[in-house]
Amino acid sequence: MNLMVAYGARDSSTYKDVYDSTYTGSSIDLNDPGTTIDLVYEDEISHIRKLASTPGLSANLSLGPQSSWSRQISDDPSHPEWAVIQISGSNARVEITDGAEVIVATGEGGTFQEFAFEPTLDSTSPTDTLWKIVRWKETGRSETTP
Repeated sequence: MNLMVAYGARDSSTYKDVYDSTYTGSSIDLNDPGTTIDLVYEDEISHIRKLASTPGLSANLSLGPQSSWSRQISDDPSHPEWAVIQISGSNARVEITDGAEVIVATGEGGTFQEFAFEPTLDSTSPTDTLWKIVRWKETGRSETTP
C-alpha cells in the first residue's frame, strides 16, 4: 500500500497524494488514552515533512496482514461510493538516533483503524481507479481483537 511505503521512505510527495484534500482523521492521544486528537490534511502533510527533515530518523508503518483488513460498505449516506476498510493490529514506529541515544515512539499495536477511501479515475488509464483516504479513525482496541 502506498501509505506504508511513503511513510517508511518519509516521501512527502507520494504521502500527500494518498490523502484527499478534504481528509479528516482522529487518533488516540498516547499520553491520555481517553482523549482523541483531531487531524486534517495539512496536519498529515506537516507530520511527514517533519519526519523527512529530522536527521537520524527511521519510520515504519504497518497495517498488519491483509487478513486483518475487513472491507465494509460506506457508512456515510452522502458518499455511498466510498470504501471503508477496518484494520486491527496496525502500528507505527518512529526511531530517532541522536548520537548514542535512540528515542522511540511506537503507536499501540492493538489499535483498531478505520479508513474511508474515495474513488477517482486514473488519468493515465481509463480502466483503473485510484483511491484517496478521506477519513481515518483510530478507535483503540477492537472488541473482536484478541
